[in-house]
Amino acid sequence: MKKGPEKKIVKRSSACAALCGILLAAVLAGTGCSQAQTTPADQNRAGEKAAAGKTAPETDAGTAPIGKNTGETAAETAATGETASETAAVGETAGDEFSKPGEEKDYKGLIVIDPGHQQYGNSDQEPVGPGASQTKAKVSSGTSGVASGVPEYQLTLEISLKLRDELEERDYKVIMCRETNEIDISNSERADIANDADADAFVRIHANGCADPGRSGAMTICQTPGNAYNGHLYEKSRALADCILDAYVLATGINYEYVWETDSMSGINWSQVPVTIVEMGYMTNSEEDLNMQDSQMQEKMVDGIADGIDAYMVQYGQENETEENETEEDKAEENEALENETEENKAEENEELENEAEENKAEENEALENETEENEAVENETEENKSEEKDAVENGSEENKSEEKEAGESTYEK
Repeated sequence: MKKGPEKKIVKRSSACAALCGILLAAVLAGTGCSQAQTTPADQNRAGEKAAAGKTAPETDAGTAPIGKNTGETAAETAATGETASETAAVGETAGDEFSKPGEEKDYKGLIVIDPGHQQYGNSDQEPVGPGASQTKAKVSSGTSGVASGVPEYQLTLEISLKLRDELEERDYKVIMCRETNEIDISNSERADIANDADADAFVRIHANGCADPGRSGAMTICQTPGNAYNGHLYEKSRALADCILDAYVLATGINYEYVWETDSMSGINWSQVPVTIVEMGYMTNSEEDLNMQDSQMQEKMVDGIADGIDAYMVQYGQENETEENETEEDKAEENEALENETEENKAEENEELENEAEENKAEENEALENETEENEAVENETEENKSEEKDAVENGSEENKSEEKEAGESTYEK
């Protein structure tokens, strides 16, 4: 089966490994669970299988069920009479129960669980990621147990429902992508449920299948750092994958395989929240297949996944809370700085206005004084001119009178 580009990562992140170790040692102490010892031979065997071109799990498109006719067609799928529009996504309804008025319970976080596959696959195509030209089948029915005959979609739902109950006991909010096998919901639509809920983690539950019946073990899957659709979530998704796989192996004793980083899974590519696929074990391995049907083993499987989620939330739940507190503190500091700056600016503006007003008043007073002096000078000059004119008139009149008198006297003498 053709696969997308893949990158096998065996080394776990040191931060998450340390946190997982501390938390899981406390959680599982006294349970009798011990981590399976990975011998050099086991590691070499995993490397040999990788070098030999092993069949990696086609989780979204699905691995062909052993001994099952895989020639399902769109017509056969349509014959079930179910469509995405006719069957409401279970997660949408499940989410409503956490929106009750007056609910004050302090939850650890919101987890969306996707029980992988469904009873009838849907071979209609959808983009492998937002805006992608490449497409894949919307969803498959998955593999099936070579010894038990149990289909993967049934096992994943059984484990997922138990995981939901366990997480709710641990004070998480949980939304299920489906709670029945008779449903038609694509991989992108499942991711949308997690996106719309703004989940703290999107955990997709699957079981593995391989052409090699001797292959066994658990793995988790996440995107690569260079994923074109959600590469910015790589760090958190990788931490989620590490924490769950570490805890799962410790709780169950199942062989540790690796964390597979790949950008070929549409259900991962469409996710805009931290996401991982949990491949719980190989249904194509008779022993592991029957082991996963055992009720006591299923309890350990559920506990392991829940412990891994706990470990992840210890790291990123507290980090998110710290980031929110820091954001609030930063906002308060920014607001205080703005208020202080505004007050200082107002004080400076008022001072400038007062100085400008004082200067304007001084200039106006000086102008008035100058104008008054000029007016007084004009008035004085006018008075002097009038006085001079009056004197001149009076002198002229006196002179005229004197001349007339002299002229009269002269006439008289003649």
